[in-house]
Amino acid sequence: MPPRKSRTVTFLLCLFFGALGVHRFYVGKVWTGVLYLLTGGLFAIGAIIDLIRIGLGFFTDSDKQSLSAWTPFGCIVAIIGLLIASGSGVLILLATLLKR
Repeated sequence: MPPRKSRTVTFLLCLFFGALGVHRFYVGKVWTGVLYLLTGGLFAIGAIIDLIRIGLGFFTDSDKQSLSAWTPFGCIVAIIGLLIASGSGVLILLATLLKR
């Protein structure tokens, strides 16, 4: 049995590249990875749902194996990743609003 995929890696891939389906390729779900790649993560909604499912532990790999458990380091990395992504989104929104 192959080792379980890392929840931290999957979470970060989904957070930063979810619209490209990179996290789905990582866990071995190639066909849905291609679908996400062609549709922008099913118009970003699928990527957001996947991010929630990964965080809560309901996301599995292609063999229906659950991802590895959160480690303390993984939690810290995920929180920092969320803060970076949220901060970037706020800055982009402000820049867009200030251009008008």
